[in-house]
Amino acid sequence: MKNREISLLILIETAVLILVVVFSIGTAVARGTKSDDSGDVAEKTTYREKEEESEAPERETYDEVRLTFDEDVEEALSGMSDEDLLAQMFVVEPEDFTGNPEVTIAGEGCRNAINLVPVGGMVCSEANMIREDASGVNLSNLQTYSTERTGWPLMLFCENEEAAALAGEIACIFSSSSHLGDEEFLMLSAEDGLSADMIRKIRETDGFAGVIVSGDLSEIAQAQDIAQGEAAIRGICAGMTALYVPQGFSEAWEGARQAVQDGTITETMLHNGAGRVLSAKKHRINALLEQQAQQQQQQQQQEQQQRQTSSNRNRNTSNAAQQQAEQPQPQPEEQAPQPEQQPETQPEQPEQQAEQPIQQEVQQPEAQPDAFPGGVNNQ
Repeated sequence: MKNREISLLILIETAVLILVVVFSIGTAVARGTKSDDSGDVAEKTTYREKEEESEAPERETYDEVRLTFDEDVEEALSGMSDEDLLAQMFVVEPEDFTGNPEVTIAGEGCRNAINLVPVGGMVCSEANMIREDASGVNLSNLQTYSTERTGWPLMLFCENEEAAALAGEIACIFSSSSHLGDEEFLMLSAEDGLSADMIRKIRETDGFAGVIVSGDLSEIAQAQDIAQGEAAIRGICAGMTALYVPQGFSEAWEGARQAVQDGTITETMLHNGAGRVLSAKKHRINALLEQQAQQQQQQQQQEQQQRQTSSNRNRNTSNAAQQQAEQPQPQPEEQAPQPEQQPETQPEQPEQQAEQPIQQEVQQPEAQPDAFPGGVNNQ
């Protein structure tokens, strides 16, 4: 009985020991699993943080002081909303801007798009100039829509010289070939990127104060593997005056608009960017008006010269007629008959001379008997 009790105790202790061991092993396994899971979570968290860090915007900022422009430009800037100022810093193509794949007529689609977002510039390519008879009218319509919306025309960029020639009488015509690097307009390439250091060099070292337009923003965004909205924000923060957006305008516009609302794009950036755009437009308008005034003056001078020449010709003709009238004309008329009279009078003299001998011959025989002395000598 005692041995049975001892065996039972040993069995119980063994069972308890086994349970303790099993519990310990289970706890250890559970802790190890938990540790492994927490390690995975930590690893995943670290990876996510790294991913977020890699997507975090690395924006270079060109801290430029607030500029002061001409009085009329400053007045225009003060009357625009932040979104209108931002819109002036975009240069678009009509197809992407309006959502119409083919734009050959600047009609209500262009008007509605400009009324919604009054962009500062538009690029017109050869595809928009298919109808040569309507090219000038189309460009004029675009200027009308912009002026109705903001009081200012568009910066019209013409890719081909033929389009620029057709639009020569319209304000704010630019050509990506003939105006590249002039005193008021500089268009960068996509390879230049969105560097604030480069803008700083152009502004401060090179002394360029005009409009700096970015390269193709869609190409830049693709090259830097960022969204086009982010590319627009980086471009403006870097000091670009305007962004060239040939495609993906909606994305670029929404990204930049959100950055204005949250203060990433500052009021000074908007003021300086839009101010430079309006100043360039004003310069082009004044140049156009001066050119038109010179052409009008030249035309007036030509017309005056033509009138003077015609007047001189008429005066010379009148003087010649007057001089001819004042010359003594009767002398040639009186002298003219003389050669005609001479033949008439001269033949009579020989007849008279011929008659005299006959008379003498006839009279002499008759006079001799009755003649006085010396009568022959008297004859």
